[in-house]
Amino acid sequence: AVGFLEGLANVKKYGKWGFINKEGKEEIPYVYEYVSGFFEGLAAVQNLGKYGFVNKNGKIVIPCIYDSVGYVCEGLAKVKKEGRWGCIDKVGEVVLPCIYEEIDFFTDGFKVKKDGKYGYVDQKGAQIIQCIYDDLDTFYNGMIKVKKDGKFGCTYKDGSDVLPCIYEEIGFFRDSLAEVKKDGKYGYVDQKGTEIIPCIYKRIDYFDDGLKLGWRDWTDMPSYDVVYVDYRCKGFRVEREGKMGYIDKEGEEVIPCIYDTIRKFENGLAEAKKGHKWG
Repeated sequence: AVGFLEGLANVKKYGKWGFINKEGKEEIPYVYEYVSGFFEGLAAVQNLGKYGFVNKNGKIVIPCIYDSVGYVCEGLAKVKKEGRWGCIDKVGEVVLPCIYEEIDFFTDGFKVKKDGKYGYVDQKGAQIIQCIYDDLDTFYNGMIKVKKDGKFGCTYKDGSDVLPCIYEEIGFFRDSLAEVKKDGKYGYVDQKGTEIIPCIYKRIDYFDDGLKLGWRDWTDMPSYDVVYVDYRCKGFRVEREGKMGYIDKEGEEVIPCIYDTIRKFENGLAEAKKGHKWG
């Protein structure tokens, strides 16, 4: 016996496979070349080199006509026929025809590969994202990370583009922002695809109180030891020689670096400390 799943264990006897219950009684006779465990009431079985599915009563629910099958997941199973993959439901109805080189269960659908490219198909079999990408993966809040011609972008599950495939890297979203890399430099984008922080930085590190950036390569800009992003005021807290100030998105120093500490802006105001006093 391999192990019990849903009350039955697959067992091999005299070169054939069948199933026993927890008392050791034979429930499904030893007549198959291979059997899987039970998932959602069905087990894959092999007969004469082909695969199908049986229920717990031993009844063949889906005939052994497939070259390979996967286990049942959320009422669906992958099946392979004539070198191509498709998908069926628990009564054998075709959800996806066997026309794909690869199929993987995805968020509310399938990641499919056809003619060497990947796309997305929903659970009803509708092709939502055409097979035009080198790769794709689940990402964040309904978005799918896609790769094309060596560059990354994002699209929603309905196929609408969020980010074009122009980035060398796209990180995970955190606080509704994701780090991206373009032309060797880093920036940040929001969920709508807007570059909130342009890709002009050599490095961006994430801290609890914000993002710390390696400053841009503008030769006419002042030099700062540390640059922090403040989302609320859409500017940057900067630190130079142990003192803090603020610059706007154009790099203009709007608050000079004379404070020991400056906290984040709230409703247009920020607490600041100078010496032992707060204001």
